Amino acid sequence: MHKGKTAVIAADKSDLSELMLACDPTVTVLKPGELSGADLGRFEAIALLGGASDKPLLLSPEERVIIENEIRKGKRVFAEYVASIGRVYASPPESTRFERLVFCSDEIAIDGLTLGDVLDDQCGMRIKPHEAACSHRRPILMYTSLHTHDTIEVTDELLSRISERALWFEEPDRLLICSFRMSHFRKARFAPKRKFAKLVAYVLGWLFQTDIDLSHMEFAYSNAAPGGPEPLEDRILRSVGRALAWFERSGVLRDEGRSGVWEGMGTEIMPDGAQRVSTIRRVDCIGEAALPYFLNYLRAGEERDLLISERLHDYVFDYF
Repeated sequence: MHKGKTAVIAADKSDLSELMLACDPTVTVLKPGELSGADLGRFEAIALLGGASDKPLLLSPEERVIIENEIRKGKRVFAEYVASIGRVYASPPESTRFERLVFCSDEIAIDGLTLGDVLDDQCGMRIKPHEAACSHRRPILMYTSLHTHDTIEVTDELLSRISERALWFEEPDRLLICSFRMSHFRKARFAPKRKFAKLVAYVLGWLFQTDIDLSHMEFAYSNAAPGGPEPLEDRILRSVGRALAWFERSGVLRDEGRSGVWEGMGTEIMPDGAQRVSTIRRVDCIGEAALPYFLNYLRAGEERDLLISERLHDYVFDYF
């Protein structure tokens, strides 16, 4: 067990806990149920990370008293996806599938974020704080379901929805609460990814009381074109090969085309990074998949590609 100045309390590993260990290898990692004998008095900050698990973290009454005593002593505590902490109690978890986050703070400056910026936690989960038990001070993040692309106007009406807050300081401001599952923000592909990294850097910087630079952090995906001296045609051909290989590696192509193809990846990305796969067989998807196999046959003369394309066309005309 490490013996640093920060304690991380989490049932499982996550993107956030791994980042905390990368920022400070001496971080002490504890599991819920281990706090009674841990002597939290030797730590300067505590992170409660509930978002690595499906259920929000719910401390036992004994452990909750220990944490709240440390807050009263002046410790910084970050509580992510915790069912209740301090005076704050939350409702049962619900999906954020049709909601997005809005940066609302006009007090806290986070490099790369401006007032009204919209962020997306994909098909995440959150717990709404009860309005009567929650501070009414202006939050850092709030949820909204407004139709917009990348920014909105932060209005008094939006800020009045106390239960829609997602990241905020309680009273006293030593307690920073996050109502949604942030723990796997990389795996779950929160977006825009660089803006969200700036937000996470702020949270970690506040917890560790030092500047945190996540500009070199690896993300779960990249849309940047590869550099280097490789000719464009060679890069295109490699992309073609990878695209066709995906149909089989993903399991979307069924029985070499004899059983068509599945519809494929759904839009929902879950809090642990898993993405929904639709196993419906749609005629448009099958026809669309037949074309690249046929085109690759014309390009490379691979008989197998022609055979798969013909099987997919046969499936369309036999069953649709």
